[in-house]
Amino acid sequence: MARFDAGEFVHPFDQSAPLPDHGSTEPPGSPLTPDLTQELTRQEWPELHAALAAVCAAFALAVPPVRRAKRAAQGCLFGQAEVAVIVAEELVDLRSDLRPDELVAVLAHQCGHLLLGTSWTERAELSADRAAAAYLGDADPITRAVFRFAGADAPAVLAMRIRGIQAWAATPGFARLRARSS
Repeated sequence: MARFDAGEFVHPFDQSAPLPDHGSTEPPGSPLTPDLTQELTRQEWPELHAALAAVCAAFALAVPPVRRAKRAAQGCLFGQAEVAVIVAEELVDLRSDLRPDELVAVLAHQCGHLLLGTSWTERAELSADRAAAAYLGDADPITRAVFRFAGADAPAVLAMRIRGIQAWAATPGFARLRARSS
């Protein structure tokens, strides 16, 4: 199994910005604070837990708990004392429509945040997108996931992320990571 290091996929924009501590510093009830409900168990979604364990192994990360939220981004990280992968109820409900590589892309994106030492912040999205592409050895699944779950993202921001993913996928650096992930 290929192992990845954050230095292999950090976007220059993210490299120049200071890294925040793990977890949200937003006050309770802020838009970044999902309404946590309960653990999303292995029995409820075994494919998600298996994929998360594989991604965490490739990034040399401890597997975080998975929690279900009534309102959250499709996949996000949240926590102060404990970091958890948050899965929106909407994503749980739509899982039969979700392509397996899109699920892995979302999880690899979130693990990219963990590897970078960031939680749910706009600032690290470009590097986390690259982490997903590096893990899968393919930029298409994260591109599709970004389109699928963009929500209220401004079209210009969405276009910038998609162009960034696709441009990086054409570089020699990505080609080296792709060869390792195969």
